[in-house]
Amino acid sequence: MLTTITLFMANFAIWPTQLVITLFLIDIAEAFNSSPGVVGQVQTLSSALAVVVALLMGVLTVRFTSRTLLIVGILFNGLSAIGCYLSTNFLGLLVSYALSGVGAAVILPMNQTLVAELYPVEKRTGVLGLINAGITSSYMVGPPIANYVAEIGGWRAAFPWYVIPVTAVSLILAYRGLPNTGAPAVGETSDLSLLGGFRSVLSNRSAAWCLAAMGIMMFSWQFMSIYSISYYRERFLISTGMASMVLIVMSICTTSGNLASGRVVGRLGRKTTAFISSIFVAVFLVVFPVVPNLWLSLAGRFLTGLAGPFVYTATSSLALEMVPKFRGVMMALNSAAFQMGTALGAALGGMMLLSYSYETVGLVLGAFMFIPVFIYRYLIEDPESQRGDSPTQAS
Repeated sequence: MLTTITLFMANFAIWPTQLVITLFLIDIAEAFNSSPGVVGQVQTLSSALAVVVALLMGVLTVRFTSRTLLIVGILFNGLSAIGCYLSTNFLGLLVSYALSGVGAAVILPMNQTLVAELYPVEKRTGVLGLINAGITSSYMVGPPIANYVAEIGGWRAAFPWYVIPVTAVSLILAYRGLPNTGAPAVGETSDLSLLGGFRSVLSNRSAAWCLAAMGIMMFSWQFMSIYSISYYRERFLISTGMASMVLIVMSICTTSGNLASGRVVGRLGRKTTAFISSIFVAVFLVVFPVVPNLWLSLAGRFLTGLAGPFVYTATSSLALEMVPKFRGVMMALNSAAFQMGTALGAALGGMMLLSYSYETVGLVLGAFMFIPVFIYRYLIEDPESQRGDSPTQAS
């Protein structure tokens, strides 16, 4: 149980910094005499740096244990939060926030790899759903705390009173609550071994398409993730307090989806779940920004949040079993695809927003989600559940 809580908290600690930027995007833009579209580009640099780090992780996973790398990732999150708090200009915020991308690029694949190292194969999908709930529950717990401290000390106060303490708790748990998994999964560290990991993953047709689906999904999703709150604040003139409540409901929907996803994937299968749920996500992504009524738009946004975790859990579970010998490399590349899609979606969304409306940008980028629908249906094969793994039972 302590192991699962630790992995949950590691995922939870990735997102508080992004939450603060998302919730107070307009306020931060005003503080630095900029626009939301420009300030939103902090996510672009963060994700671009995360892509580089995620690719580097393909090398590091054969040299260092998953536990060690996870702890390093959490430390980068802490440095990012401290830097954002101390930033006196937009450049400082840009550089500091980018460190959170490094943290995410390390934590996400190592968390998933640890699931495979510490749990038997029949429990992995359920555990993935549980620890993925850590990602979304951050948006359930964080908004009221961040909004409360911001009312007292401004948006900067959210970092020392919320983000940094959460990071510290996650770091302590990772240090004390994770068993040492021993040597890396691939014992050899020769150039042949390192290159062999990338070659084995990319030469596997289903694995390659699985990475493509993850990247395109995040590209399509990212505009909604970063700009939906600003959209509601500007289009419907909702207050920051109401915006925080919207984030809470979004988080409840997404957390519920994560908690239910493991059971649904176990019943329907990974490929079927990814295919069906991606259809719902694609439709909701296209609809939510063009509905002129606030409550109907919010309903579409909440339903997107509910369906999204089913796609993510099913895709991550597929990726986890694609190339067992180089599982760390596969999950590092999966993280790279995740971050590359995030970076491109944030960059293109922000640039388009300078010339077009929220509705137009959301409609165009949301339509890309129909591509993963095709990939899941026709291009990915679900590998066998049992590959002769002999994982260690987690406590």
